[in-house]
Amino acid sequence: DRINESTKRVLELKIKMGLFNEEEKSLEEKIAYAKSVVGCEEHRALERKITADGITLLEDKDVLPLDLSNGKKVLYVCAFSNKVTSFEFARKRLIAEGKIPEFEYDTFTYNGLSEITDELKAKVDASDYVIVVTESEVPIALDKSYVSFPVSLCKYAKEKGKKSIVISSFLPYDAPIYRDADALLICYCTKGMSKEAASDIKTVKAYGVNVVVAIECVLGGMKANGKLPVEIFEINPDGTYDFNKIAYPFGYSKQ
Repeated sequence: DRINESTKRVLELKIKMGLFNEEEKSLEEKIAYAKSVVGCEEHRALERKITADGITLLEDKDVLPLDLSNGKKVLYVCAFSNKVTSFEFARKRLIAEGKIPEFEYDTFTYNGLSEITDELKAKVDASDYVIVVTESEVPIALDKSYVSFPVSLCKYAKEKGKKSIVISSFLPYDAPIYRDADALLICYCTKGMSKEAASDIKTVKAYGVNVVVAIECVLGGMKANGKLPVEIFEINPDGTYDFNKIAYPFGYSKQ
């Protein structure tokens, strides 16, 4: 009975939308229509808004959106090169839209590194802001590079008086360990972007929109409107969770 009820509900909705009234089209016509709809500007704009409505701001010590005036320089740090592409696409799109000014930037990829290098320290020293994208897993293994590297980077940035912003791009449960960060956002998806997709700011290619929009929230083109969909517990020194202490409650947002 429940299957019949569900089927009836779907069919009634299709009838209401007139889906059974359309004339049969050829395969070529169907393909042409799909190409005109998939990735169209209207859908991309809606996709961008929906994503921003999910990005969650957990911390902001009066650093967001970044002040990119007067020659400010941004250092963008991530594990993999496809997220460098995400940053460059977000920057290019926001500048083209007139939402942010041109600004100098540098990048660094840390896949496999547990601690920051002298090369990276020099890049931090030469920058005003440091954005780092994390690749967290569960449980939090504090001795693994995906945790120890961004933690050490935020600590070094703080020592040098540089503002650091963390974007947690996978599971959000690493959030409590970035106490040295000046801002913290959760974007819930770690997918990056190919160079082919990034070649056009009006791209119709598939890409990881979450990381891109999270970067846009940091740079100032979008606003993170999401609320936390889970509870995040405090993390003990050994990397285990303290289920008696909630760091960020369900429904929380700094906004």
